[in-house]
Amino acid sequence: DGTTYQEWWENVENEDLINSVIRSVFVAFFLIFAVLVFQFNSFAQPVIILYSVFMALIWVNIWLWITWNPMSMPAWIWFISLMWIVVNDAIVYMDKINRNIDRWMEIVSAITNAWVSRLNPILVTTITTVAWILPIALQDPMWAWLGYTVAFWLITGSLMTLFAVPTLYYSIEEGKKKGWSKFV
Repeated sequence: DGTTYQEWWENVENEDLINSVIRSVFVAFFLIFAVLVFQFNSFAQPVIILYSVFMALIWVNIWLWITWNPMSMPAWIWFISLMWIVVNDAIVYMDKINRNIDRWMEIVSAITNAWVSRLNPILVTTITTVAWILPIALQDPMWAWLGYTVAFWLITGSLMTLFAVPTLYYSIEEGKKKGWSKFV
């Protein structure tokens, strides 16, 4: 009773800024997809890579919610800037699988060999970055959103690269053998 709300210029400006960042995420997804289609000469492999990025985004939001650090404007900016790390790991991993298959390896052997060869670099990159940023998140509440966003994004993205990418790759390759699609 007696309380009023007046929309002020700052609220409108923040709404425009949030809408711009969300549009930027979609533009980044589209551009990454377009580049990956040309790189892999396939639609399925870019979808696999972007699936891992999309699933990582969902899990990062869940982890941020659990730690009481809601997805904020700076977190979205960090999400866009860190997206390339997960995409790069998945590209290198997918390329290794493709090269193994080109060397006449069976699909399971190709995926396993690529997994073993990429496991150490992906884990070392993730662990060192998380070990660097996590103390900031735990010590200073003002920077917790940044630390948790970076840590959760790298952990989740790495797990998606190591587990979702090979699973989907195998499923699509098996689907090709059964004649499910001629476009993949």
